[in-house]
Amino acid sequence: MQIDHLKEFVVFSQYMNFTKASRVLHMSQSNLSKHIHQLEAELRFPLIMRSGTKTHITKEGDMFLGNIVTIMDSLDSLIEKCRVSSKAVNGKVIEREGIW
Repeated sequence: MQIDHLKEFVVFSQYMNFTKASRVLHMSQSNLSKHIHQLEAELRFPLIMRSGTKTHITKEGDMFLGNIVTIMDSLDSLIEKCRVSSKAVNGKVIEREGIW
């Protein structure tokens, strides 16, 4: 499961529109749609119900969204704490090459 795909689903859910979300994400509509399809395939449940030009988040997608936002916030916080920790050891500021 790719973190970027999770973030893209969160952004899509804010706009409920592939065109608007893809502009915000600076990516093509088709790639955004493909990534959400890939995420749905991996999860084995639909996140979005597509019908013509209308889309809405499924019950499972809404449940997933609420939890994934919390998890992503926790991940961001953990990464920041680790970065701060890696720069200060025994009162000395050290630089380490990033692991990302």
